[in-house]
Amino acid sequence: MNRIKDTSPVRYPIQYSSEVLKFSDRWEKDAPLDVGITTVLINREIAIATVPGEPMHKFQTYWKKHADVPYPLFYGYTYSSGGVWPGYLPDIRSAAYGGYGADASTRIEVGAGETIMQHHLINLYKLLGMWHDQPGKP
Repeated sequence: MNRIKDTSPVRYPIQYSSEVLKFSDRWEKDAPLDVGITTVLINREIAIATVPGEPMHKFQTYWKKHADVPYPLFYGYTYSSGGVWPGYLPDIRSAAYGGYGADASTRIEVGAGETIMQHHLINLYKLLGMWHDQPGKP
C-alpha cells in the first residue's frame, strides 16, 4: 500500500484501437488466420495490449519495456476484435527450438507474435499522438 502513487490529476478519455491482422496457418500455408487485437490507453498512463491465444512470456516483457507509459499491462487469452483463436504464440527463437507451445500446439505462422507486438506499439504511439502528417519530432 505504501507504494501506491496517485495518477495524474488531468483526466483524459479512454482511447482504444482495434484491428484484425492477417497471417497464415503455420502448417497449412494456404489457410488464412485472422487475429484480432486491441490496444487501450487509459488517462495516457495505463496501456493495455490484448493478445488472443497463449503468448510466450517474452512478449509481455517486450511490451513492458517498450510501451513508454507508467503502467503497461499485457493480457493474453483475450478475444477482443474478431478473427480466430491462434493457439500458442511462440516467439521466433522458441519456434525454432520447438517444444511445448512452440510447435505442434501452435497454428500461427512463425514471426506472428513479433508482428502483433509491433502493431500494439504502433497503435499505442498513435493513441499518444506521436505520429505526425509531416516530418518532425513528436
